[in-house]
Amino acid sequence: MNTIVIDTNIFISSLIKEGLTREIITNSKINFLFPEFELEEIYSHKEEIIKIPASQNLFEFFQTFVKEKF
Repeated sequence: MNTIVIDTNIFISSLIKEGLTREIITNSKINFLFPEFELEEIYSHKEEIIKIPASQNLFEFFQTFVKEKF
């Protein structure tokens, strides 16, 4: 299984906008790594992300995923 460190901007963009990047992140068997400072940055953009209805569920999924892994 491949492991990739994902850029914060790419991840946030995938939460906000549907597309190939979101598909890869949510449906692939790749392990994505986030340095702790990136997690903090993602949470700092929470209000921006959840303004988009389709992104609310993904953000909740992300939060659940983080809690399970850490």
